[in-house]
Amino acid sequence: MKSSVGLVADDMAMLHRLRNILTTIHCDVKHCLTAEQLLASDPVDSSLWLVVSKDAAEIFDCLSEWTDATIFLADDMPSVVDDFSYKQWRQRLEEKVTKVLQQERDDDGIPIAVRALTEEEQFEHVWVIAASLGGPEAVKVFLSHLNADLPIAFIYAQHIEESFAQFLPDVLNKECPFEVSYGESGTLLKRATVTVIPSHRMTQIDERGCFQVAETLSWKAPYTPNLDQLMLNVAKNFGSKMGVIVFSGMCDDGAMSALNLSKKGVPVWAQKPDDCICSSMPDAVIANKSASYIGNSKALAQHLNQRYMKF
Repeated sequence: MKSSVGLVADDMAMLHRLRNILTTIHCDVKHCLTAEQLLASDPVDSSLWLVVSKDAAEIFDCLSEWTDATIFLADDMPSVVDDFSYKQWRQRLEEKVTKVLQQERDDDGIPIAVRALTEEEQFEHVWVIAASLGGPEAVKVFLSHLNADLPIAFIYAQHIEESFAQFLPDVLNKECPFEVSYGESGTLLKRATVTVIPSHRMTQIDERGCFQVAETLSWKAPYTPNLDQLMLNVAKNFGSKMGVIVFSGMCDDGAMSALNLSKKGVPVWAQKPDDCICSSMPDAVIANKSASYIGNSKALAQHLNQRYMKF
């Protein structure tokens, strides 16, 4: 199956440069669209979308509704006048695009890399843990009461300062039966693992469960990470086998997506408000009636254990 690339950039001059770059590494460039053209056009498809734009977050949302293909968000293109920076940027871009397109695919176009998971690593469901103020304490209790045999890959999205996000796995690994790690580009979702989402760099998870972390693009303001944005991204590929648990936190981030997902049959659970340090986030999903189960951190873990003991 021949791979094709769709290009999105802010103007025609940038598209021209990008097309020339990809042509030199023998890419089949199928579409070239400015950001304005893309947002106004009907859906088209490619094996890979390369986006270089100041409106990358909006373009990402648009493309996510169109396609399950990988969407690569590149760093802003340096001025060609700055020869050293431009050459470094171009080399990184060529290497990353080549790596994505060289992945072997089966007859259905699915990356063979997904077959590389061992039987023990293959997961049946993906659960998103969403939290903010008071979240780490609650999530720590929740994880410590889980059955280590659950067929789940967890994604943990926590409002937290970027400098502290990478330390969360160290804190949680002390009492968690699952392996907790920090998500980076290339990280794969696996059974019995918890992957912490980078708080200040927008992250997408493709159909293989592979993370792609943008080098410079942030989540939609004002939240880092943006829980609504993350939930919709996960639902794109795992909507039929995902769940969401909303823990302690300030604000109502995640409530809108939780409601939309619950209407499609995705289980949405919430930490009991009087068990929270700050109950605003659980209050929001309880108020909009998207929460199908409410309990303290220990009860949420026990309820999840029971859910999978039925199978």
